[in-house]
Amino acid sequence: MKNNKLIFFLFTQIILIGIFEIISYLLKIPINFFSVLYMFFPFIGVVITKLHYGIPFDYSVVKIKLSRYYLYAILIPFIITFLSICFALIFYMDTKLSLSFSGLSKLGLAESSTPYTLSQLGLLFLKSIILGSTINAFFALGEETGWRSFLVTELQPSMNKYKMIITIGFIWGLWHIPLILAGSNYPNYPITGSFLMVIFCILTNPIYIFLLRSKSIIPGAIFHGMINALSSISIGMIEGQNVLTVGNLGIAGLTGILLFDIVLYFASREKKEINY
Repeated sequence: MKNNKLIFFLFTQIILIGIFEIISYLLKIPINFFSVLYMFFPFIGVVITKLHYGIPFDYSVVKIKLSRYYLYAILIPFIITFLSICFALIFYMDTKLSLSFSGLSKLGLAESSTPYTLSQLGLLFLKSIILGSTINAFFALGEETGWRSFLVTELQPSMNKYKMIITIGFIWGLWHIPLILAGSNYPNYPITGSFLMVIFCILTNPIYIFLLRSKSIIPGAIFHGMINALSSISIGMIEGQNVLTVGNLGIAGLTGILLFDIVLYFASREKKEINY
């Protein structure tokens, strides 16, 4: 059955991206310059769609309802980052662990002049938690409103959980492509990077759907913010290879996420649907 609201929402995303592509062309600025605003396109699309169809706004999905899922939202990105680093060292013989973050050169960033001590690493991870669960999470809410609130609500009645997870992940991945083509996340690898981003979005979506058991999109936003905060760390701590092969968004990271998905599936096989 055709879902007019879903089609309308997706159309808003095409229009918004198109407008900013034109603006970036006229100003000769890559669209990823507007990446922070870009993250709110799904939120803007949801607002426009609900106003158009007269759908009431449900503010309960952004209420803070403390539960263990908030802790999961912080811990799981660290597990993924750890697995990413481990698989990079296992898969690629020319890699090694770098406590001076020499791997940041893959992103065009400078490494530390001296290796980090354990206390410095601890402070770095603490900063990642603070940044990921606050500022990053706030901006991630712009996306979560669309992908994990609106799309779940629209697709859940007509799809089984696994088809819904793949569909949302695929749409979410395609939505990132203009940013990837402009140089985000996979600099110098726009085409292959676009493909890997779609895979990344599909593989991480089961975790987001799992976090919706909190009956709020806040844990998902925190998870999203934490992944973004730890992304450069996962690349920086590996010397050698490139952004396609190492890091949370590279092949090593995707392997770690897939492994986590498998464990999550067997460890938490509740059959209930997501109800906010």
